[in-house]
Amino acid sequence: MDPPYPSMTSVWHTTTYPALIPTGQAKDKVIVISGASSGIGRAAAISFATAGAKKIALLARRHNLLDETRNLVQQASADAHISIHAVSTTDGPALKKVAEEIGKWDVLVLNAGRIIAPESIEQCDVEEWWSVLETNVKGTMHTLSAFLPSANANASIDTKPTILGVSAGTITLPTSAPPNIGASAYNASKTANVKILEHLATERQDLHVVNVHPGVVATDLMKLSGMVGKNDEEVESAKKAGFVDDASLPADFLVWASTRDAAFLHGKFVFANWDVEQLKNRAKEIGASDVLTNVIKGWPFSPSTI
Repeated sequence: MDPPYPSMTSVWHTTTYPALIPTGQAKDKVIVISGASSGIGRAAAISFATAGAKKIALLARRHNLLDETRNLVQQASADAHISIHAVSTTDGPALKKVAEEIGKWDVLVLNAGRIIAPESIEQCDVEEWWSVLETNVKGTMHTLSAFLPSANANASIDTKPTILGVSAGTITLPTSAPPNIGASAYNASKTANVKILEHLATERQDLHVVNVHPGVVATDLMKLSGMVGKNDEEVESAKKAGFVDDASLPADFLVWASTRDAAFLHGKFVFANWDVEQLKNRAKEIGASDVLTNVIKGWPFSPSTI
């Protein structure tokens, strides 16, 4: 379908497609996924299992929902070893214990997140606003601090240890765009995360680091934000218009992003909606420039603008 947003590719996807089908793409790998109790994290766990992962560690706060995810993942692959870890990403010491239990990993998916109902900066409760950054930014730093030491230095020749940040496409839009009205906490946190992973990509060339906008999936978080509609009728209407995506799209895209095919995206921000074949056709251009990174629009400035 035609892209409903500004797009790097002329083809726009709202669900998975043949180039993303994750057959064997995660064979024998150890995968760690935060925010794995539902939504995109759960779908990603199932995709990595289908792709042949050897071990999948599921992290989230709610043990009962992690149990549900484990059962679904086990149905996708009876051979994968699934472990669950009820932990908050804001608890640094607890995360370090979990990282020690898991040991060496090949792919770390940073999916844990928090969002609050839209509200203006003037009217918001500052503590509630700040709680979004506690989860989305400090939680990212705690997770990285806990898991970076155990990245698998002996990863296969095919791939480097991979860190995938689940980001938000709204940060690429003007603050006046409808999805961004009242979303200052969420957008501030997701912009910060993009820069954190850009820095990490520069500091650790031995890793493969990518920021991924997962599309707009009708998860509980997105329903709270109002970004996917206020009721089932509005959600269905948004789906037909191409503004709401199936969870299979980001799930399979995250698997693809962890493979050698996506090496040119190191340090980049990419939409799961973008067609991977068209992206690969522009690999040299993307890898050799600051395109798909968070820079001030218009920089470097021409003399005529000064």
